[in-house]
Amino acid sequence: MIRYAREHNVPLIGTCGGFQNIILEYAKNKLMLEEADHEELNPDASKLVISKLTCSLVGQKGEVFIKSPSLVSDIYQETTTIEQFRCSYGLNPEFEAPINETGLKIVGTDAEGRPRIVELFGVASGKCGFTTLRKLQY
Repeated sequence: MIRYAREHNVPLIGTCGGFQNIILEYAKNKLMLEEADHEELNPDASKLVISKLTCSLVGQKGEVFIKSPSLVSDIYQETTTIEQFRCSYGLNPEFEAPINETGLKIVGTDAEGRPRIVELFGVASGKCGFTTLRKLQY
């Protein structure tokens, strides 16, 4: 479903595990990292694109800084938001640059600069939001 949405310009929102799976699909099928994997599911994998966070976000609320231009910025009409998280895993910092430089842009971060929102640029509507946020509604 995620690959179909990406390849057919279908808007898709992923929260927590969905956010992680969107990144994994992109790494495997767009960046051609066939061994891209999730640490929770395969801790011994050679390319842990999704890795355990240094501090779990389960049940925490945090400020998210929204970059502009982005679809999320257009929808929120704000530069920051407070959101609740339910994740213990996220984008491995080793893969931030390759992901961000190839079309899946990091457009929202926490106070430490860690990715919390990504958007796929270059689809029919100009951009397609993939986010960890629960507030976003179409």
